[in-house]
Amino acid sequence: LKMLHAMSHSTMGKQEPNWALVTVLRRLLTMQQHKHDTVNNYYLRFKSNAAVLQAQWGAFYPPHMVSSKNDAEIAKASEAIITSIFLANSDNSRFRSLKERLNNDFLGGKDNYPKTLDKAVDLLTYNQDHSNRALQSIVAKSIGAGFEASFAQKGKNGSGKPGTNDDDEDSKKKKKSTR
Repeated sequence: LKMLHAMSHSTMGKQEPNWALVTVLRRLLTMQQHKHDTVNNYYLRFKSNAAVLQAQWGAFYPPHMVSSKNDAEIAKASEAIITSIFLANSDNSRFRSLKERLNNDFLGGKDNYPKTLDKAVDLLTYNQDHSNRALQSIVAKSIGAGFEASFAQKGKNGSGKPGTNDDDEDSKKKKKSTR
């Protein structure tokens, strides 16, 4: 398995090293979760591309954000940047409000961004979006699926029949004539 992994993740000697690195990096940065892609399928595809990048690049992290050269801190920084890319490339139609909420929380002084891929997967999997945009999307899907909505209102006497609303002039006349 280690030999297969090395063969599938390495392009050394096959392509110009910088070109190969840019290609792998671009593939990871532009990878998007598809509209009908489950979080788990997206995670598996993303993790595979991240492994290819790390096999060629080594630890992928922004050096200026790590104060020491400690391997544990470098691994933590690498996981955090990979996680940010994963979250940024998740499906916007489902997770836009989550991303906006995370950003607004950070601006308010509360850093709720996940720092590991596992936490990001949990966040996306169990996210419950109660925003107006999400509700509009659910209603639009329901209407498109053949469901109908009725907005009939009952009159004051509760019958729900036309002409029975007490505020209606015809209803008032009919009431007087029957008394």
